[in-house]
Amino acid sequence: MLKIRLVLRSLFYGAAAALVLIMTTLRVEASADTASEAVDRFSAAIIAAVKGDAAAPSPEGRYHQLSGLVSKGFNLPAMMEAATGARWRAADADDRTRLTDAFLRMSIGTYLTRFEDYTGEYFVVTGEQPSLDGTTRVATRLVRPKRPDMSVTYVTQKFDDDWRIVDLVFGGGISELTVRKSEFAGALTQGGMSGLIARLNQQADKMLAHLGIPDGRAVVPASLVTREPVSPR
Repeated sequence: MLKIRLVLRSLFYGAAAALVLIMTTLRVEASADTASEAVDRFSAAIIAAVKGDAAAPSPEGRYHQLSGLVSKGFNLPAMMEAATGARWRAADADDRTRLTDAFLRMSIGTYLTRFEDYTGEYFVVTGEQPSLDGTTRVATRLVRPKRPDMSVTYVTQKFDDDWRIVDLVFGGGISELTVRKSEFAGALTQGGMSGLIARLNQQADKMLAHLGIPDGRAVVPASLVTREPVSPR
C-alpha cells in the first residue's frame, strides 16, 4: 500500500508540474502578441466590416460590426482625455460616457463614408517602431486599386494585456488626435462639454443619414464605451 501511495503521489505531482508548465506557456504565448499583429488583425476586420458580407450585408449590420471593432480596437476614453485635457478631468462620468459615445458614432460614420464605395482596398503592415513615450508605432499602407496608396500609422499602447490604438497618423505626419484637439477647442470654448457632444452627434447624424442609418444611436450598445482608460504597463 505504501508503494502504491508513493507512486500515486509521484504521478500527482508530475501532473501538477506539467499543468503549471502548460499554463505558464499559454500565458507567455498570450502576452507575446505584438502591436503589429494586433493592428494587422484589426485592419483586416475593419475592411471585412466596411465591405459587408453575408453576416452583415446592410448598413445597419456593418454599423453593428464596426461599433464593436472600434470600441475594442481603440482606447476611446484615453483618446478623448488627450483631446480635451482639463475638460475631461473635470467632467463627471455621464459626460465622459456621452462624449466617448458621440466620438464612437462619428468614427463609425467616418469609416463607413470613407469606404462607402469599396473597390478592393486592404491594409499591409510594413513595420513597427517603439517610441520613447511608451507607445509603439505600427506603419501600414492602405492599398487602393483605383487611387494612390496611403500610409497610415497606428499609434498603439499596451493596456493590461491588450494593444489598443490611441492615435492615427495619416500620410506620414497628420495626427488624428492633433486635428481633433484643434477642432474640439472651439466647441469647448463656445458650449463646454455639452456643446462638443452635440456637435459630434450632429456630424455623426449627417453621415449616418446619408448612409441610410437614420438612428445610429439606437444600434450602439452604451456598455461598449463606458470603460475608463487604465494605466499602461
